[in-house]
Amino acid sequence: MKVINEQVEGLVKELSGEESIKVFRLLKNRKNVSEFKLAEKLDITVNAVRNLLYKMNEYNLVTSIRKKDKKKGWYIYYWTFNVKRAKDLLVDTNKRKLTDLKHKLDKQQSTSYFVCSNECIRLTLEETMENNFKCTECGSLMLEEAQVSDTNIINEEITNLEQQLGKQAK
Repeated sequence: MKVINEQVEGLVKELSGEESIKVFRLLKNRKNVSEFKLAEKLDITVNAVRNLLYKMNEYNLVTSIRKKDKKKGWYIYYWTFNVKRAKDLLVDTNKRKLTDLKHKLDKQQSTSYFVCSNECIRLTLEETMENNFKCTECGSLMLEEAQVSDTNIINEEITNLEQQLGKQAK
């Protein structure tokens, strides 16, 4: 469960920003938390809390209910973190990342890249040939890039994502 919480935190950060993680931590495992209590615990204004909640709400990560305060006549919103939606979004995001990584790996393995000896630019074989194997920035000789480390890194990321997706499917 700890791994899932860390992944959900990463998702919240990716989608809604760093500050939203604090809101997530206060909302997880709780229901109908007043935006005023959230503001008080985070020591920020209610408007700032609302902005964070609205960012999370764009992805349906939170739900709210509205109740009228009998004394002041204002509406107060009570927020709940949508765990099921977060898990679904996490799976969808990981599937998209996996597809992107596989595409990147295919491109990496099927294309030769050349780099400037001063590491100014990185070009494909065709682009390098058009420039007579000279860097367009500094004029130095272009050398073929070793792709083994990049390929290994991408393969590790693919393996990690496949493992995460396997755990999430359970």
